[in-house]
Amino acid sequence: MPGRWYGDDIWYGLHYDLHANPNDTDLGAHDDPRELAATLRLMNPQWVQTDCKGGAGLTSWRSQVKSASVAPGLVGDALRTWRDATRQLGTPLHAHYMSLWDGAAWEQHSEWRADLRLVDGETKRLCPRSGYVDELVIPQMLEAIEMYGVDGFWVDGESWAFQFCYCDACTKAYFEATGNKPTVDVNDPSWPAWVNFQHDSVVAFTNHYIEAVHAVYPEVLFTCDYAGSLRDPGEPRLKTDWLSSDVWRDLDDVRQEARFMSTRDMPWDVMIWAFDRQPFLRADHSKPNPYNWRTLGELQRQGVQTICQNGNLQVYENPSPLRDARLVPWRMGLLGQLGEFLAPRRAMVVGSDPVRQAVVLNSEVHLRSQPVKDLFSYDISPLRGALYNLLDQSLCTDILDEWALIPIIDQYQLVVVPEQVRLSDAMADALRAYVRYGGRLLVSGAGMVERLGADFLGVEAYGQVDDKVYYLAAGGQSIAVWSASWRHVKATTARTLSPLLESPLLDDRATPYAAATVQGYGAGKVAYVPGDLFKLYDSDRRPMLRSVVGEIISALAPRLDVVVDAPASIDVVLRKKEGALQIHLLNKVEQPSGAVAVRLRMPQPAEVECAFEKAGIHWCWDAGELAIELERVAVHLALVITPQCCCEGGYGH
Repeated sequence: MPGRWYGDDIWYGLHYDLHANPNDTDLGAHDDPRELAATLRLMNPQWVQTDCKGGAGLTSWRSQVKSASVAPGLVGDALRTWRDATRQLGTPLHAHYMSLWDGAAWEQHSEWRADLRLVDGETKRLCPRSGYVDELVIPQMLEAIEMYGVDGFWVDGESWAFQFCYCDACTKAYFEATGNKPTVDVNDPSWPAWVNFQHDSVVAFTNHYIEAVHAVYPEVLFTCDYAGSLRDPGEPRLKTDWLSSDVWRDLDDVRQEARFMSTRDMPWDVMIWAFDRQPFLRADHSKPNPYNWRTLGELQRQGVQTICQNGNLQVYENPSPLRDARLVPWRMGLLGQLGEFLAPRRAMVVGSDPVRQAVVLNSEVHLRSQPVKDLFSYDISPLRGALYNLLDQSLCTDILDEWALIPIIDQYQLVVVPEQVRLSDAMADALRAYVRYGGRLLVSGAGMVERLGADFLGVEAYGQVDDKVYYLAAGGQSIAVWSASWRHVKATTARTLSPLLESPLLDDRATPYAAATVQGYGAGKVAYVPGDLFKLYDSDRRPMLRSVVGEIISALAPRLDVVVDAPASIDVVLRKKEGALQIHLLNKVEQPSGAVAVRLRMPQPAEVECAFEKAGIHWCWDAGELAIELERVAVHLALVITPQCCCEGGYGH
């Protein structure tokens, strides 16, 4: 496996973050490592990540590097305190280091500033091709290792904080690479080349400091926030040791990041925020809107989404208004309870392999062709909508990019391509071959007729209408769906599943055009929706839209090895370990779910176990089919199905 980590025993970590600023007055004042170690033991983290340098560019330790800016309110040595405390606990210590967002360096070194022609106002970002990396970043990282024995760096800002730079160095490098001058017009045909160039600049910048540090301290580990995550697909080129995503919003973000990073073939973690705040708490936004801690139940529901995908978990503790290196004991105690809840679940999943069922394509070619002004603000709503729709229909669903999906596409029983018309030729060829040899494919988007071919989809195109609402029907009802573009198509060799409707009436004002088609192609089937089917579901989880997608999937008739019938509040994760099948059922809401039914074809099992919760299980096996019924799921339970003999090949044989 590429990448490096400490091993399976290190899976639960703490992230303590300050972002030292000029208004601080007591940084590091509470410098008793024995007290800190005692508080950390309430949580029992297996690694700890502490503050080092935030977006203001001020270090929370007394850096001696020539270009360093030490926080003026530094009165103690917090980094030493945390190093001594973690040595008492026997845990690694990582440092949070903000990179291309460094306000102090921006103020003091105008020659390092990025030329941000796409950004309004004063945004303090640095150029990845400047002397910043050699004169400050690398010396400070080496200094932190030498002074404190830091074991790793969690580097922040290369992805979400980076802004496109038009400085002389970047403009010259782009011209040398492409023969063109960079454009500021996001609609220029050359824009994707400029986006990819900016991505390459960040990759080169990051690899440079990693290689420089590893040349001296090869054992030190590196990750960059969001590198290799959902918004950074494609063949990995960064020389990071593990992957990590900083999930600040909600459970949905944990769901999406876990289902993408788990396919990267590298050690990975999700960093959940232990606190949140209401975005619109008051009409008067000038009034305070404080952060408060999440409940234990919220943290459990986020944690299991990561743990059940065989990932690691770290929790971000917001220390404000405490800025003196102290932790809040009751909070650490709550995180200790979270660790106790997750530990047996982690033990079950570690060493297991995924069971592949459905996959949503996250095309790196399509993503970086979007008219975005940075490397993070991509429109991923169709991708998210497809993922959540499939998960809400009890399908075990992954997200893969082209690089990862093409070699293993035949392992999936259902592939969904949500409104990604600018995918590569290689991916288009792989999709056609996948269906030809028996796969089941659902594609959506007005441009997919041209991208995949009218013959492949079994339709004929009759024009396009933009910015239009049509009604889609399913189960005797209809739902209004807006699409930026609808392609008017009629079935030729395909079968029309339903027409585009111009009103909610099912038998009136139906257009002659198809809302959804399905056709057999080779040994498989392909379904097509000629508009933005999934974009809506990202923000509006109406059951009716699930029904529309559900009827299309039924027409495709994927050969599912495991069929789960559960409320939409339940996510399904399938794993296999030592011949046994694990069916993880994860409740996304606070209230216990309703009944869950599971069916699968297999020889008579030796045992069917319900782990972690008492759920009123009943099961029976007859004529090669196992049927299981559960009364409810509270937070997370796992069905473990052990065959009579593992040498028989486990379930499904």
